[in-house]
Amino acid sequence: EAAEVGFWVHPDHRGRGVAHASLSLASTLIQRSGLTRLTARTVPENLGAQRVLERAGFTRGARARSMAPSGEEVLLLHYSREIRPSAPLP
Repeated sequence: EAAEVGFWVHPDHRGRGVAHASLSLASTLIQRSGLTRLTARTVPENLGAQRVLERAGFTRGARARSMAPSGEEVLLLHYSREIRPSAPLP
């Protein structure tokens, strides 16, 4: 079982650990929910997101074309991170 996470940080707040903190919180919630994998996707041009994901323990997987909300077809990098389940949420 997996959940997908995504993030966007306003330019005024980039480089302050906001994305990393949000991934850490998401990992904790996923861990307590009983799911075992967290996934994410980003475009190849977004080097900042790739760095954040890799520092948070995500592994880059396949590249695949997908439809963006704008309707255009884009190339996406897929990432995943295995999560060990812990005590369930009440």
